[in-house]
Order: sequence, then structure tokens, then C-alpha cells
Amino acid sequence: MYEEVKFVCFVLIFFWATATFVNAVEEKCDQNSSPTPCVRFCPPQACNYKSNGRPCIPGPCRTGCNCNEGYLKNSMGVCVLKIFKRSPCEENEMHVECFHCGPERCDQLGFPAPCRGSSVCRAKCVCVDGYLRNYEGNCIPRKECPSCGGDKNATSGCSNHCGNTCSDFRDVNKTCLSGCHYNGCDCKLGFVFHEKLSRCILPDDCCEYSYNFPLPLIVTQ
Repeated sequence: MYEEVKFVCFVLIFFWATATFVNAVEEKCDQNSSPTPCVRFCPPQACNYKSNGRPCIPGPCRTGCNCNEGYLKNSMGVCVLKIFKRSPCEENEMHVECFHCGPERCDQLGFPAPCRGSSVCRAKCVCVDGYLRNYEGNCIPRKECPSCGGDKNATSGCSNHCGNTCSDFRDVNKTCLSGCHYNGCDCKLGFVFHEKLSRCILPDDCCEYSYNFPLPLIVTQ
């Protein structure tokens, strides 16, 4: 009989303690968070959290509040919608968890851009699509890069020069196949592509650069 009474008392005390804990925590949690016996540390529930690529190590378990799904804590510790989260990246940048393929800087335009494997995966800020970093480190539109493939008269494009080369830019009936080369270059407006030099020049300069030897002297009687 004594053991049964002891067990009942233990159960009552347990439920009372649990209810007291829940009520105490619920009073502290805001409407966008829920009480928990162990607050989530990894990843941190913070709007200003920026991953450095290192593994997150959880701290000791403690009671508190977890933000509800789709919410993060702002600087005041209040859980707000993720859409109000301030990006850790600058203008025209986006945060990625893993390095992506393709050129990142203006000086990589027109050159082979190898794709790194997942072994070098790390979080970082990269330029949004259509933008590259200039020499000052700012993300600018690809078309505004000062050069392409090392040619200041070229810009990012298809690298399909058909109809715009020294040999055919005057051909109004030229038939060209469509298609683009990855990370290619096109001549800027007003320039044509010289096949031998592999760079863009003014149309009037095509004849000047078309010979690697002096023209034969023509003697007239």
C-alpha cells in the first residue's frame, strides 16, 4: 500500500513539474516560437548568421524557445519571417553554400573556367547571374567588364564571329549558323574580329593587319 501511494505521489510531482516548466517557458516564448527542453544551436537561429564553412558544434542542452519553421531571430531576439532576413552579402551578390562553376571575375572572361569539385565546397558570397567582379571587387554586369579574353575591344558574348570578321563583315548575304561558346567573347559595337590576330580591331585596320610580309613592289614603265 505504501509503495502504491509513493508511486502515485511521484507521478503527480512529475506532471506538476512538467506543467510548471511548460507554462514558465510558454510565458517567455513569443508568438512565432515554441518552448523546447533543448534550444537548437546548429545552425544558429539568427538573421545575421553567416556560415564560414566550418562545422557547427552544438553547445550544452538548455531549456528555452526555438523559432517556428520559416522564422529566424532578429537583433532583438524576436523571431521574424525569413523574408525579412538581411543578406550578409553586398549589392548584386548572393550567398551560396557551395562554390559554383564559371568565371567569377572580369579578368576570367574569355578564358577556360574550370569547374571545381565538391571537395572544395565552402560557403561564400558570389555575384548574381549576369554579373562579375571588377578590379575593385564590386559585382558589375558582364557587358560592362573592361575587356574579354584580354581584349579591351571585346565583351562577353557568344564567340560566334560569323558575319563580323575581317573576311566577311562586308558580305550582306552571309549565312551563319547559330550557337554560342561557353564563356565566349564578342567584338564591341564598331569592331570586327581578325581571325589571325584573334582579337577585335576597327574595320579600317583589317587590310593593315592582313599581311605578315611587305607587299611586293610594283614597277611601272
